[in-house]
Amino acid sequence: MKKLLFLSFCLLGVSHSALSSAIENTITQNSNDIIQLTAPLSGTLEKTNKMKAQEAFYNAMSDDMMIAYFLTIPFEKRQYYFPSIHRSTYISHKIKTHPEIIIWKNKKPTNIAPHLQEYAKKHLNQLSPEYYTFLDPEFWKPIPSEVENDIKKVKIKPLYLSEKEGVDFSYPTIKELFNLSNKKSDDYLKSSIQEEDIFALNDVMTHIDLYQPEKMSFENLTEEVHTLLTQQINRSIADPFKMYILAIEQLGEGKSFEKFVQKHGFKNITDFAEKADKILKAHQALRINLFSAIEIAKYRKEALEKEPTKETFSNKDIDYLTMYTRMHLAPIGEIYFVKKHQNILQGILKSNFIEKGFMISID
Repeated sequence: MKKLLFLSFCLLGVSHSALSSAIENTITQNSNDIIQLTAPLSGTLEKTNKMKAQEAFYNAMSDDMMIAYFLTIPFEKRQYYFPSIHRSTYISHKIKTHPEIIIWKNKKPTNIAPHLQEYAKKHLNQLSPEYYTFLDPEFWKPIPSEVENDIKKVKIKPLYLSEKEGVDFSYPTIKELFNLSNKKSDDYLKSSIQEEDIFALNDVMTHIDLYQPEKMSFENLTEEVHTLLTQQINRSIADPFKMYILAIEQLGEGKSFEKFVQKHGFKNITDFAEKADKILKAHQALRINLFSAIEIAKYRKEALEKEPTKETFSNKDIDYLTMYTRMHLAPIGEIYFVKKHQNILQGILKSNFIEKGFMISID
């Protein structure tokens, strides 16, 4: 529970992507499958599969998604998290004024850890809501070993007893004092992404309209891809390129798309999806704040188990937390590498490729 609550706290500092639809200025969308046209147009129009997919995409990244997530926090825990919502400049007015959220504005925690009660009596009125989570008694409880991350942690060894000090005593080195990895610093900067991969991705995304399916038109294929991906909207946002090729393969166009990506420098369709997702995730990780990155690191073990497969389309979609975590899963070396090519990538990814079937949108 602590892990999930902290991840919700980190979301408070994350700005929403500037998602915008090309049809927003000409149509008003209803909750059903019919849209009512407004001036200068008139009449009604049935939503296409592409419109439905686009609508689902925006809903998944909308204020409603954030509200739904915040309300999953148990009522007794909201005293530690909801007051900070009203202090954040990145949280929308719609979220802040929700009836179950606005009631916590300017509220202060009442259930405080025993060893902090004296501190709270003196400083609670001046304490920023961002620190209320540390007042929660459960925050100070040890994490059960079965839910601890199995990644090797840095642990300090017991301090040397003072009676050991003498003529021949020497203080331990940093290496001895901490359980440090033997991995060299340069190893952390290694990247499986190469410069030619970024150029190849640029070619594919620039010329995607020239892709010719063998069994259907590109427009019809895109409609069918949207239909499949809408059923797994969270997975499609988390791993857009992998999900795209899974949909392409399921529609019988795997070989035709493989020929297309091979012309632009990729070995095969799998090579394209893996490298493209790595580049995208590293690019997205560059835009996340430090606190969110730390919390995502805690949740990443579970998220890593959600890799899309051929059976994905018949399974239940992943949750929002896993989606958000997978969107930013990238080794540090790949993030540094991608940072050197930000200018190229911003040009590639700034467009809304949902029109082509890829569930990505980078502001």
